[in-house]
Amino acid sequence: MNFDYSKINFEHIRIVAYNCLSLFKVSKFPIRIVPLFDKFDDLILIPYTQAASAKNISVNELEEKVTHSNDAATLKRGNKFFVFYNDNTYEKTVERIRFSIIHELGHIALNHFNDEKTLLTRSALSNEKYERLEVEANFFAAEFLSPKALIPPEWKVSEIQSIFRVSKDSAIKTQHFISQNLWFQNRVYSEIIKKDYKFYSSDTLETLLPPFCTIKQAFNTSGFVFCNNCFSFTRVSPHQETIYCCVCGNQLKNKVYDKQYLFTIYDLEVRNLKNYTSIKLNDIGKAMECPNCHALQEEKGEFCDVCGVYLINRCTGNPDTGFGYNNLGEPCENGKILGGRSRYCRYCGCMSTFYQQGILPSYSDDATSTEVTTDTQPF
Repeated sequence: MNFDYSKINFEHIRIVAYNCLSLFKVSKFPIRIVPLFDKFDDLILIPYTQAASAKNISVNELEEKVTHSNDAATLKRGNKFFVFYNDNTYEKTVERIRFSIIHELGHIALNHFNDEKTLLTRSALSNEKYERLEVEANFFAAEFLSPKALIPPEWKVSEIQSIFRVSKDSAIKTQHFISQNLWFQNRVYSEIIKKDYKFYSSDTLETLLPPFCTIKQAFNTSGFVFCNNCFSFTRVSPHQETIYCCVCGNQLKNKVYDKQYLFTIYDLEVRNLKNYTSIKLNDIGKAMECPNCHALQEEKGEFCDVCGVYLINRCTGNPDTGFGYNNLGEPCENGKILGGRSRYCRYCGCMSTFYQQGILPSYSDDATSTEVTTDTQPF
């Protein structure tokens, strides 16, 4: 049986979504999802990993016995709504996680729990009703995360994707609607208070993580730590006690995030995170195109045969590298091979050979503003 979309009042759902944006006092995009739920005592946001740990069960058991979903679910207990979400960024893209959480918020805002149901599952509802509730919650999430009333018609799909942190598929649908319905820009929605909205371009999580070059680096990474000075991630190895930021060299004492569960820190810092210049390296850590003169290189040799630049990014904290030795402590074993954007060694804090040679700029010279300005007035 084909679903009858004509039975759904999409304009009403749009107004509810815009009312929620006003209620949550949203004025900057992409929206930071996690802090939204801290504004209200009756909305509790819980990652699957936290819920599973509290119940002393696996995430798979949590999905089977409690949430009945691999994405997200809402449990109603009295007047409180507990929104559980799969925070595994190995399994889900950040965009998928964000959409799933706001999808659940849509169920709450659209009063889908008014019939005393405590959990919305397909088995507890007729197919037609379940489908209708899902379509309504999906439309709410799309309008909440990327409100069409605020998007200038000239914005491209890539801009919508980056500024609102939504999937490419969602951005395509949004851009198509706006381009085909130019009348929509003249609509006035009083539910969204006229204000100076700020828009920020944000890179994907995968782009912002330090790139691997060697197989050893890939297998020897247990998590990431976020630097509040230069707003970047640094890899952390198991049992690594002292950690230096690979971009600005600051010693880091922040919480280490498991490499599978980076959604929270990404969501909280999405407008601050910066993507820095990185040199592409092969699987032994060598640049196969000289970053100085751009000459293509042979597999053998460590120096560019045209300009003489050293092509492997190593820690200079060992006198055996032949580079200026910064003795900040114990010599770094064998002058460790570093990633393609490392200005500093994450183990000892010494300069990298790429930074010392001027191949990589300082983080302060490399950082760029992510704010997007537009002269378009949506109202």
